[in-house]
Amino acid sequence: YPLIFYYGVNEVPIGSWSNPIAIISVVIYAGLAVWGWTEFRKKTAAGFGLIFYMGNILLFSNLFGAAPGIMAERFAYFASLGFVIVAVDLIFRYSKFDPLSFDWKKQNSSKIKWTFIIICVIFSIRSIGRNESWEDKETLYRNDVALAPESAKINMLLGSLLSAQAAQINYESQQYLTQAQQLAAQGRQREAQESQRLGNSKKEEAYALFRESRDYYKTATLEYPAYYTAWSNLGTAYYFTREYRGGIPFFKKALELKADYAEAYFNLGMSYEQLSMVEGVVKDSMLLDSS
Repeated sequence: YPLIFYYGVNEVPIGSWSNPIAIISVVIYAGLAVWGWTEFRKKTAAGFGLIFYMGNILLFSNLFGAAPGIMAERFAYFASLGFVIVAVDLIFRYSKFDPLSFDWKKQNSSKIKWTFIIICVIFSIRSIGRNESWEDKETLYRNDVALAPESAKINMLLGSLLSAQAAQINYESQQYLTQAQQLAAQGRQREAQESQRLGNSKKEEAYALFRESRDYYKTATLEYPAYYTAWSNLGTAYYFTREYRGGIPFFKKALELKADYAEAYFNLGMSYEQLSMVEGVVKDSMLLDSS
């Protein structure tokens, strides 16, 4: 909790043995292991649930090395089955009710039955309420970046989505502006002015999205400085607004982190090429050579 679509780098920080929480957690889990083994030897459902829980959570606890984020997150859910088994067994145990005699239709099962119903209703409401966040990618990313502002991955994904939207709108802008030139050449000035207006409006919208995407890329690089794709994408968010010099340091940073990152080389070269040109003609050959 809270429910988000991705728990990645820095959203759940990797702890060290100097962290009191890590030590307390080890003590708690040691106690659970002893309890689980005791219950398992008695062949109780809680014993099986605890062993199942401990075995699955141990694989992705980062005790033996950092597990890949998205895989660790998904596979850790297996442990929840053990948790549920323990919870159900304890409900029956402390209600002093034999699970084998439970029957939804019998009156003597009503206490246990309503306990389960209330639990299901509470968690169903929470899950159904979450569905609104999954309307589309942008809604999901914007909702969850507010819940997990330190997640490098979510910030990166939202920045990439905004950049993709901006690129599409920028393409539409170019179409309108090209159309305006063609209409003007045909003497259709009124239509040309309207196409020019639409093109400029689309261009401003695209540039605004590119600039917004920079904020999320910057947060991603701040939370995970080794995120070379985020550094490169940050550079492209400057490139496509024609702020070529602004993007160059970020392409270079990406290459510092990954020397064979072909996309960053390409983007850096394109930036130098654009800087060397004035009105479509190379004016600074030294910059072009740098590319």
